Amino acid sequence: MQRLRPETVRRAAWLGLAACLAATPVAAQVGGSIAGLVRDEAGIAQMGAAVDLLTSDGRVASTVKSDYRGWFQFTDLFPGTYSIEVQQANFSRARKTDLSVEPGKRTFLDVCMRGLFASLQLSYGSQVRDMTERWQWVLRAKHSRRNVLRLVPGARDEHEEFLRKLGGTFEDTHAYAEISAGQGQRSNGLNSQQDLGTAFAVATSIFGDHDLTVSGNRAVGNREMFGGGSTAFRTTYAKDIGVAKPEVALTVRQLQSSAAAATGFLGAQSDGQGVPRLETLTVEFGDSVELTDALRLEYGLLFESVKFVQRLQFASPYAKAVYELAPGRELAFSYASGVPPEAATRTGQEAALRGHVRQLGMFPRVALASGMPTVQRSEHVEAAYRQRFGQNMVEAAVYRDSIRDAAVAASVPDGVYTNGDIVPELYSATATLNGGNYRTPGLRVSYARKIRDRLQTALGYGYAGVLAPSRHHLETGLADELRGVLESQRAHLLLASVSAELPGAGTVMTGSYQWSSRQSVLPADPFNDFASRSAPGLNLVVRQPLPIGDGMPGQIEVSADLRNLLKTGYVPLHFADGRILNLLQSIRSYSGALSYIF
Repeated sequence: MQRLRPETVRRAAWLGLAACLAATPVAAQVGGSIAGLVRDEAGIAQMGAAVDLLTSDGRVASTVKSDYRGWFQFTDLFPGTYSIEVQQANFSRARKTDLSVEPGKRTFLDVCMRGLFASLQLSYGSQVRDMTERWQWVLRAKHSRRNVLRLVPGARDEHEEFLRKLGGTFEDTHAYAEISAGQGQRSNGLNSQQDLGTAFAVATSIFGDHDLTVSGNRAVGNREMFGGGSTAFRTTYAKDIGVAKPEVALTVRQLQSSAAAATGFLGAQSDGQGVPRLETLTVEFGDSVELTDALRLEYGLLFESVKFVQRLQFASPYAKAVYELAPGRELAFSYASGVPPEAATRTGQEAALRGHVRQLGMFPRVALASGMPTVQRSEHVEAAYRQRFGQNMVEAAVYRDSIRDAAVAASVPDGVYTNGDIVPELYSATATLNGGNYRTPGLRVSYARKIRDRLQTALGYGYAGVLAPSRHHLETGLADELRGVLESQRAHLLLASVSAELPGAGTVMTGSYQWSSRQSVLPADPFNDFASRSAPGLNLVVRQPLPIGDGMPGQIEVSADLRNLLKTGYVPLHFADGRILNLLQSIRSYSGALSYIF
């Protein structure tokens, strides 16, 4: 038997290996992949979220950022077990463990981010999500959405199909309806919140990349002063153009007064004819652009036209630049003129459709000065730092506010300010007076911690100027004297907030408190968007989902909103004849609502 040479054996081995590789199908890949979509509870894609891929021993193997559609992916992963961790500003950290990667297969994830105090939020969509769920595994098909985890062969790139809304002209339609009632007017210092009555909002996608939202409300207030109540409609249109998704909104509001209000509005100018009516038209434009991997710019413009006795027009630009220093650390610089949209200052703190309904009731703060209408205007400049570590978040900011024609709520005694200086309020027996102008710098810090999945707390401190009287007695009944008495004074602020969800029942309760070392006539730091923010005094919000019949889509919820329960911030000014003028920083108010989300 002839013995084979070693060179011949090695040559035969190499030829056999080459033949095996040639016979292996190209599609049979060793690596797998993980891909997904990052959204908030309102279904809005979150651009710039940091997504970490961790190995089974907890080591960070790779980090990517979600694009403008919220999309991320990790490819060519060696088979095994991985974890995913997602971080985004103003949201709690999300984590999913024990993700199995198999050769040639892709795992799809739908990541639903929750705000640090997201127990106040609701989710909207073709199926209402459980508010306690942070993660859901979704496979989107043309006509259905099923809560599954599924491994799909990765031979073709499916992320476009995963992201787009398919299935005809109108798809992904969802709606919100609300009936509410209460007593007392709510105000955040920037505008008057007059949204009691009936309201609705409907959102849909047209041909996949056009988003349209229509909302409206009909509110009834003090019939003695406002016989017609208020009406508002809002339409929002957004289009995905690839690198950005600009949004345009048109809002019209009308507040119809009765003949009984004419004297209070116009004083000696009133002849019983042509009773004034408050009408507003607002055109908004907004967009967000990722300039670099670490720098995001949000900007927009509001054009406001206010008709009250005469027409006033304003243009209000706003902008916010956010720079990520490192994962979990960021700097933000913002500027706002007038009243910016809620999204510009409260990112991720309100669900989309509920936010549209709230915008309907945001009337400008209108007052009168010698019979001529004035609208409160504000200007805000801020530099802020935010850092998240584990279940904790620290925030700090310095800012400067400028308020012109401040609208001050008051309980006015008879015979005072009768010459066209009073505007009766819609939902209370109070009035609004022009408090003049003031400027103030300020600073604030906040610490928030998520103790458990259903319990979050926050504490804050602020030092800023507030509008307060220099003395507590008045000599005349002239509004000019009142404006001369009010001035900017420094004050310390303490804030606290607690949010909890009761397991099983699904009841969500949020309590907040704001204390000030000085009595002021306007809420301090109205642009505060930190986790510890609070309206003046003691406030409580309770939301309770109700059982719904089988086969009926959506969710029914009842809620109660109680503001300033301790009646803090009432500032008395005394006249020589014993009459008292009470200036009201925040009016105690109660409201309840029944809402249906589907």
